[in-house]
Amino acid sequence: MLDLPTRRRIVAYVGDHPGTSARGVQRGVGLGWGETAYHLRRLVAAGELARDRDGRRDFYFPPAFDAEDRRLLRAMRGEVPRRILLALTVPEGRSFHALVEGLDIARSTIAFHLRILLLTGEVERDPGTVPRYRARAPDRVSALARRYPIGPPDLEERFSESFGGLVRD
Repeated sequence: MLDLPTRRRIVAYVGDHPGTSARGVQRGVGLGWGETAYHLRRLVAAGELARDRDGRRDFYFPPAFDAEDRRLLRAMRGEVPRRILLALTVPEGRSFHALVEGLDIARSTIAFHLRILLLTGEVERDPGTVPRYRARAPDRVSALARRYPIGPPDLEERFSESFGGLVRD
């Protein structure tokens, strides 16, 4: 399966950028969309890559990644969820107010992403007079953030995510 140089490049790129989308692989390897999609399908079918579907997008990982690391990396692909998760790796957790003050992000934006992180199980809420939030797996979050520094998506990826459903690939 890996006798083709294109497939080796794709597998190497995904190894360096686990959790990247199909479009991310396409841009990273410099192929056309049809060629990228074809090779990704073949690599997944052969077990050389793992694919996770999240909404309308597919994310690719080396097959050795366990489900928890894949879920965390998908959650950490966005700048705001990543910053929230990293802020919640402290053992005592943080209140919502402390998150807003510490991250300098709009309250509504933090509330939106925090709700999603709670629903997906990446964040836990300790009830109390003032609820505190903490990352469910703080050591894993920290280790993955150090090993795979993911920056904010570029403008093209943001546009593609926003309007990708309007245009067929």
